[in-house]
Amino acid sequence: MDAAWAPPLVAARAEALGARVLVRPLRRGSVRSRSALLVRADTSLQLETLGGTTAAWVDRNSLAGYLLAISWLRERGLEPARLFSQQLFLGSFQAALEALLGGEADVTALFAPPEGHDLRQSVEEVAPGRSQDVRVLACTMPALHDAWVVAPHLSLPEALRLERGLLAVRELPEGTALLRDVLRAERLERAPELGHRELFGRGLGDVTLPLRFEASA
Repeated sequence: MDAAWAPPLVAARAEALGARVLVRPLRRGSVRSRSALLVRADTSLQLETLGGTTAAWVDRNSLAGYLLAISWLRERGLEPARLFSQQLFLGSFQAALEALLGGEADVTALFAPPEGHDLRQSVEEVAPGRSQDVRVLACTMPALHDAWVVAPHLSLPEALRLERGLLAVRELPEGTALLRDVLRAERLERAPELGHRELFGRGLGDVTLPLRFEASA
C-alpha cells in the first residue's frame, strides 16, 4: 500500500522505518488524548480493590485501549498479569465497553478527551446514552493520536499531493461530516517530522509489531 490511516504506535514504528507521517487529527483542539480506566457506576470498585477482577481491553497494541492503562498501573506497582484474574482482548472500544456495561468485565480503558473536558464524553461517542452508567477510576497522561502515513517508496511530489488533499478535506461540502463521522476530528493538521518518535519514550513495555514495506503492484 502507499498510504494508511494508522494507530499511534503503528505510525511511530512506520516513521522509524522510513515512512512519513503526513497529517494528524485535532480532536477538541488537541493532537493528544488520554486513556480513562472505567468501572460501572453501580460498583464500589477502587484502585485498591481491583485485585481478582476481569479487565476488557481493545488489543495488545492499542494505546488508549490497553498500553497507557497498563503503564499507569505498573507505575503504581500493580502488574496487570497478577492484578486481574482475567484479561479479555475484544478488538474494539465498542466491544470492550459493552463487556463492561454487560457485566462480563469489571474494568476497561477508553480514549478520553484532553484536560478540561468531561472524561465521559468518549463514552457517549461509543455508547450513546450510557455515560451515566460508568465511573472514571483513573486517567492517564496524554499521548499522540493516530495519523496518516505514507510508505517510503512514495515520491515526495506524490506525498505532498496527498497531504494537500487531506488538509483540504474540511473545505469540501461534505468535509465537516467526513471529519466528524469517520475521523472523529474537527480538522487535520500537518505533522512535524519524526514527531511520533516521542511515543517510544513512554515506557510502554514490549509492544513490538513487525512492519515491512513493499512496492505496490
